[in-house]
Amino acid sequence: MVILRSLHKCCPVLIIYRFEPENSTFTKFIEKEITCSTFITVTAYQNSAVTKLKVDNNPFAKGFRDGGRKRSRCYQASEESEASPPPAKQKYLQATAAETNSSIFSTLFFNTLNYFQNWYNPNMTSNELIENYYSHAFQAQNSMAIFNPQNNFNFESQQ
Repeated sequence: MVILRSLHKCCPVLIIYRFEPENSTFTKFIEKEITCSTFITVTAYQNSAVTKLKVDNNPFAKGFRDGGRKRSRCYQASEESEASPPPAKQKYLQATAAETNSSIFSTLFFNTLNYFQNWYNPNMTSNELIENYYSHAFQAQNSMAIFNPQNNFNFESQQ
């Protein structure tokens, strides 16, 4: 059973047990925290089917039930809102699509993908693998920083 509490920090742990056939027992062989996969739990779901499943099985999900506390409009999924986004979001999506089609963004995006495509080599030791992955991630992050809007615009006040 997995107990999930909202807004709690979780770190996956890999535990491998060794089976000893002589006495039919299991002994702990390896226990390793996977710290690079640490995450914070949330209970906001974008999928209405998952929300319904939660409401049906969670006695504490009062806010989502018909007789419960009313939620804000953004939590109420309707077919119309899913079919067409609000006008402000629609403008944002159109602007994002235009950026995506620009040559600078496309080149940057595909160059970033090239950094990641060959980072895994099954013959490497675990330390080499981690160093190789993070060096490629660092290169990609630095190439993205060039096009950060905060780096390209002067926000100082004009006097």
